[in-house]
Amino acid sequence: MNHHFHNRHVRRFAGLIAAVLIGALLLLWAWNTVAAELLGAPAAGFRHALALAVALAAAGVVIGAAKSLAGAPLGRNGAGDPGR
Repeated sequence: MNHHFHNRHVRRFAGLIAAVLIGALLLLWAWNTVAAELLGAPAAGFRHALALAVALAAAGVVIGAAKSLAGAPLGRNGAGDPGR
């Protein structure tokens, strides 16, 4: 296996994990600030926010896969280049 190929995938996976965890923290803060304090809704725990962040990330992956299968161009410039 190409060393650069492996490192790129490890960095992308680590970035995804970091994005999900940071997203969960932001969702938890937003919910507990707005809904719990202002609207009187029950406060959420970290596991609830993490579950929502994982569900949103999974939905993004599914939508991306569906677009790819439907023939949508990949990459930022639409030419199949991921735009490193």
